[in-house]
Amino acid sequence: MVGFVELRDAKFDGWREFAAAWNKATTRLHDLEISFRTGVNDVVEQAGWKGMSAQTADKDLERVVRQIALSAMQARSIGSAADQAAAEMPVIQTALLTALREAEAAGIKVSDSGGSYVLNVAAPPGAEGGGAVSGDPAGTQALLDEYKRRLDAIIRQACEVDDKLAGVPAVLNPSDVAATALNSWENAEEDARRVAALRGVNGLPKDMDPVRSAAWWRGLTEEQRSLYLSSYPHEIGSLDGIPATDRDKANRRALDARLADLSGRPTSESEFREIKNLQAIQSALTKNGTCAADDSGRLLLKFGNKFLDGQVVMSIGNPDLARNTAILVPGTNTDVAGGLEGQMKRLDKIQDASDRLTPQTGDVASVFWLDYDAPEASFGGIDKPWESKVSSVVGWDRSAEGAPRLDSFVGGLRAQSTDHHISVVAHSYGSSLLGDAGRQGNGIAVDDMIVAGSPGTHTDSADDLHIDPRHFWAEVAGDDGIPGLGAASHAGWQAEHGKTLPHDKEFGGNRLVASPGDHSSYWNMNGDQPGSSLENQARVIMGLYDDPNPARRPELEHGRLPTAPKS
Repeated sequence: MVGFVELRDAKFDGWREFAAAWNKATTRLHDLEISFRTGVNDVVEQAGWKGMSAQTADKDLERVVRQIALSAMQARSIGSAADQAAAEMPVIQTALLTALREAEAAGIKVSDSGGSYVLNVAAPPGAEGGGAVSGDPAGTQALLDEYKRRLDAIIRQACEVDDKLAGVPAVLNPSDVAATALNSWENAEEDARRVAALRGVNGLPKDMDPVRSAAWWRGLTEEQRSLYLSSYPHEIGSLDGIPATDRDKANRRALDARLADLSGRPTSESEFREIKNLQAIQSALTKNGTCAADDSGRLLLKFGNKFLDGQVVMSIGNPDLARNTAILVPGTNTDVAGGLEGQMKRLDKIQDASDRLTPQTGDVASVFWLDYDAPEASFGGIDKPWESKVSSVVGWDRSAEGAPRLDSFVGGLRAQSTDHHISVVAHSYGSSLLGDAGRQGNGIAVDDMIVAGSPGTHTDSADDLHIDPRHFWAEVAGDDGIPGLGAASHAGWQAEHGKTLPHDKEFGGNRLVASPGDHSSYWNMNGDQPGSSLENQARVIMGLYDDPNPARRPELEHGRLPTAPKS
């Protein structure tokens, strides 16, 4: 409860320092959580320690990490409430002091009375008559009543702010940290959102496309953006159109939160798989024992558990700032727990091969995009063909379901910058997904499409993909049998030529020179130099279509080079 004298005489100079101290404590706790998880828990696990003692130690370590994470969330709630108090209460005090000055000028004296106040008539300083002593009792009483209503409203506002902000630490339960009960994390998240609601942050707007998301985010204050990042990290991190660095910050918080939530308690089979997926993502983000990211490092742009095999979108470099961006869409049998490390190695090669083509640094970013349920397939071979399982890989369901999300992701990049050069590198079944994205509506807003080992794009011509055929590029290695096997399900059909694959001349696009090899050879190196497949991908990614040096242009088996880089 705030009284008149308390509000009038309060000193708020130290309030922001108090809030800053809590926010600093939050940052330190969060850093400690990451350091503990990556520098202790992961190291112990990787050391191969087994047995009952190891299991006991593992549970204890996870419990400690969970306690640190919960402490960080509670500290963030207190710091946020303190920030709000430091912002609102001085404004209310200023309103009170302004009212007191105006009352004095009008001939009203406001005096202390047991922590409250009383109003009396007094002539304004240096005045002779007029104001409240003008000889008009009714007017004087009306003036007294008006200032009483005004002062009471200001004090009531201060009490309301005090009550709602004082309630924040009151609902925080230290036992949640100590006990790490199953509902502890839910309680901490609820507290964080309650604090955000006190400051007008009550969930995200509905049904926003990437352009509207970008405009909405730009229209928020820095304080509001900070509250959204703290209170709705997974939602913000998954929203196409939000700047990459903000998505990364939100997703890292959400990733740590979900791992802490799942740790130290019994899990279902699906949750166990989710843990493995999330640990693989965290491992991919971790470098030299830290999870710090910058414009030249890895950014986590999305993750989830919509599919048992996991979801993740991760970049090397900042796609909002890089002049050129490549998006790698993988194919069949790609999962997070078992496949992310290998896919990131491919992405590293794409990044390095592209970056070396120009003297500037930071003018390329590479994105690994696994935001669809990649089909599963196993082949029994010639001896046991009955053991083959290919139902999901021959269907169009997975590609059709994932294509709108790829389109949305590209739209989000465009919402941040319209003059960047964006290419998609789609491998195997990923090219069928790219084809579905290109065929629908107005197509997908990329400058170049590169398909490697493609079984088909669900169309018989590059013209159907809403892109200049000179900006469609296909690679196929000599020993890659997958395009032929998948043609029955995914290739186009032309009456004159029969089944038509993207690398066929009849398809109408460009066929790039490819390295010798099989279905996994498109990112091979020749010693310390990129192989032909990788080199030609990089030349397209960097837009070197009419480079003054012909040796730097993409090498074609057939087709036509664009006359100028497409921006």
